[in-house]
Amino acid sequence: MQDDGKIVVGGYSHNGTDKDFAVVRYESDGSLDTTFGDGGKLTTPVGSGDEIGYSLALDAQGNLILAGESDNGTNDDFAISRYTGDGTLDNTFDP
Repeated sequence: MQDDGKIVVGGYSHNGTDKDFAVVRYESDGSLDTTFGDGGKLTTPVGSGDEIGYSLALDAQGNLILAGESDNGTNDDFAISRYTGDGTLDNTFDP
């Protein structure tokens, strides 16, 4: 839960072909927060195969960090993405 009471959930979403990282944010009453991402949701294809988010954290600056795995075609690699507070992928993040 964020300081403003909004609820953020991370995991994955099937895009019709494979799975991508996914984050959804809800208002404290359970309705989608349409100011976040694209209508309350965001997805990120990390690689060319399946990506599954397992852990979501909020950093001191209010950014969201989603960690999980990405299938590279042979096995699974560790994957991590950071998003700004409004649900935009932070392309400056380079762990």
